[in-house]
Amino acid sequence: MMYGLMTGFRIFKNLQQKQMEVLQWQKEFAQTQFEALKNQLNPHFLFNSLSVLTSLVYADADKAEEFIEKLSRTYRYLLDQREKEAVKLSLELEFLKNFRFLTEQRYGNKLQITEQVQHDADQLFILPHTLLVLMEYIIGSNTMSAKKPLHIEVTVTPKALFIRHSLQPKDLQTAHLLDQYNSLKSRYADMKKSMEESADEIAGMITIKIPLFYLNDKQ
Repeated sequence: MMYGLMTGFRIFKNLQQKQMEVLQWQKEFAQTQFEALKNQLNPHFLFNSLSVLTSLVYADADKAEEFIEKLSRTYRYLLDQREKEAVKLSLELEFLKNFRFLTEQRYGNKLQITEQVQHDADQLFILPHTLLVLMEYIIGSNTMSAKKPLHIEVTVTPKALFIRHSLQPKDLQTAHLLDQYNSLKSRYADMKKSMEESADEIAGMITIKIPLFYLNDKQ
């Protein structure tokens, strides 16, 4: 009887220990997810958006209401996609529309974003947060003004998404945006797909090519 009690007690203690380990793993996993999300989301974007909203509240109540709606959609989308391996390109393009509205309220005609979709974006897939990382990298790395706006052209073909933008580099690069950009390139490389960048010095433009894929050909 004593042996049975001692054995049962040891099993109980082992189960308690295992349960504590599982809870710790869950905590660490949740923290890892949070850190990964935090690394993808630029806190300056939220801060700047809230600053714009503060101005709109006093200047244009209707536009402020629309701004809040699109900001909410933007962050809800980013949170919803954080655990996915791939997302439909159509969802990323919908995100881009909301992002464009938010940035237009801040930069006005200094920033001009256009889109041209030549294929069914609902059938193609892309890595989550690709357009957020690229847009923030381009905007944060280049100058813009009313006289010399920053042009960004987004074109979708059956094989790739092309982002072409004015070559107007800032003197100082923002390190965390460059890190996010390089991290995105590595994520595509891990899938054996390459994200390529080329410069046209004569036209003064940079082109970034992002590979697209169907869900069954990621590998």
